[in-house]
Amino acid sequence: QKSALEKPFRILLLDQRGTGRSTPVTCAKLQQIGNAQAQAEYLSHFRSDNIVRDCEIIRKLICSQVVDDDDEKEKISLLGQSFGGFCILSYLSLAPHALERCLLTCGLAPIGQPIDHVYTAT
Repeated sequence: QKSALEKPFRILLLDQRGTGRSTPVTCAKLQQIGNAQAQAEYLSHFRSDNIVRDCEIIRKLICSQVVDDDDEKEKISLLGQSFGGFCILSYLSLAPHALERCLLTCGLAPIGQPIDHVYTAT
C-alpha cells in the first residue's frame, strides 16, 4: 500500500502579512502610523496581490534549490481556506505559470468585478 507522503513534499505554512508570526496589524500600530491617508497607504501592503508576490519570492527560492531540468519542479501546489482561497485566485491571475494545482476549501470571490471593487466593498 502506497502512502501519499512517499513522494517528497515540502509543506510551507504561511502567515501572510499582518497575521500569525508576521507583524500584526493592530489599532495601536495604526495609531503610530498617523493620519487616515498614511494608514490606508500602510494597509495597502496587506492586499492579496502583495501576499502573492511574497509567495513568489519564496517559491523561486525553494525551487532554485531543486537540481532538476523538469519544469514541473518549478511549480507549487496551493491549499487555501477563506482568505487563503481568495489569495489563490489572485495567484492564478498574477502567476498561473507557477502553479501545479490549486485546492480551495471555501467559497469563491465574485467573478466579473475588478479587484478594487472587492476591496472597496470589504
